[in-house]
Amino acid sequence: MQFELKPFSSNNLVLSLAGEFSLNEDMIEVSYEVEGHLDEICWPEKCNSLERATGLWESTCLEFFLGPAGQKDYLEFNISPEGKWNCFSFLDERTGMSESDGLVLRELRSNKGARTASLEARIAAVGLRAQSLQVGISAVIRYKTGVLHYALSHGTKADFHDRRHHPLVHRGDL
Repeated sequence: MQFELKPFSSNNLVLSLAGEFSLNEDMIEVSYEVEGHLDEICWPEKCNSLERATGLWESTCLEFFLGPAGQKDYLEFNISPEGKWNCFSFLDERTGMSESDGLVLRELRSNKGARTASLEARIAAVGLRAQSLQVGISAVIRYKTGVLHYALSHGTKADFHDRRHHPLVHRGDL
């Protein structure tokens, strides 16, 4: 599934933010590409290790949400270009949050050039068996004086957990 994320508020720093998301067997492959004024955007350098961390959404963080269609529970996956990541499970929208081993980062490539930055990740999806999923893809982009919020679509506020903005996707379509 190819995607293009939309800004919650217009800006002249990010010209485009797009990528691809696929789920094959028990592996998710996701890629993001940011085009824009990267001298103003905080895109951390990749470190050698992949490690769990909290609070990633306070800086540049690429995210996605997965939930079985017709159910309230869902997973949130956060990944930083530097290699830090985390996965949380929720029982309902923003409630019952706990760290989860349902999604685990296995590989990461991150690059920053003069006009584009990219991130490609392979993520083990342990026990994800639903045939129809709601998928929400989003990003927090930190720049020198603030943050920008990007998602597939937005409501009246930048709320990545709002499943009304997570399209229904059938597993065979990913």
